[in-house]
Parts: sequence; C-alpha cells; structure tokens
Amino acid sequence: MSSVVAPGMDRRQFIKIGAAAGAAVLATIALPSALNGIINRAPRFTPAADLHHEQLSSLTGNTVTVANPAGPDSELIVDHVTPATPYVSSDGRPVGDSFSVFFVGPTGVPLKQATHELQHPSLGIFPVFLSPVDLADGANQRYEAVFNRLR
Repeated sequence: MSSVVAPGMDRRQFIKIGAAAGAAVLATIALPSALNGIINRAPRFTPAADLHHEQLSSLTGNTVTVANPAGPDSELIVDHVTPATPYVSSDGRPVGDSFSVFFVGPTGVPLKQATHELQHPSLGIFPVFLSPVDLADGANQRYEAVFNRLR
C-alpha cells in the first residue's frame, strides 16, 4: 500500500528528497565547523611572493625545517639576509626589490639545488629555491635563496 505525502509524491520519493535536503544542510553547516579544528591545526602555507625582506631578515639566527619527502627532515639556520636592492621605473617609482637569504646546514646530507618547502613557526610553510653555494666554515654547507620581487 502506497501512501501519498504530497500531491504527486509517494512516501519513497518524499524520503529521498528529505535525505538529500538533510545531507545538504549537514554539508553546509555541520561539516565546516567539524573540519575547522583539523584545518587550523595544519601549518599555514605562505607563497614565496608574499615573503618580504623584513620578514626574512627577522629570522636571522633562527632554525627552519626543510621537508624531505624521501627521508628525515633537515634543519637549516638563517645565516644572513643581504640588503634589499630596489628596482625603480624610468620615472623613479619603486617597482620591486632583490635580496638573498643565506642558510647554513650540515654537510652530511646536502640538499640538492631545487625548490624546497621550508617551515618556520612565524611564517608557516613556504617554498624556496635553494642553491648550495659553498662550505660556510669547512664543516657546514651554505645555501642561497635569491628573491626578485615586483610590487
């Protein structure tokens, strides 16, 4: 026996539509708040274009973690940041800057020249192209990241 709940709709259709509406409410209201704790626990991602000279200069002497998907993570120390050299347009307006950040790390597991994901508590995770440049003191490898930014 089939009972009609709304004109032109039987009980089975009514239940299907009600379940779909309930799922939609769950997805728009309950799911975001449930995921909020999970999402906020993950470190934030900072695009390289958002990194400024002042931010990176303030990290001098700090340790950054280099993510290594194939093995243990590495740690580098921010050795120093060169002064920013401004770019100016033909009419003298500042349009960008250039600077380098030097890192020092152990020679035992050298990093290849490539883009690496670095992590720091104040900046989150940020991608940086690192190039090994020389041995800092004979026992540590020095790396350089060059930033050329347009405003």
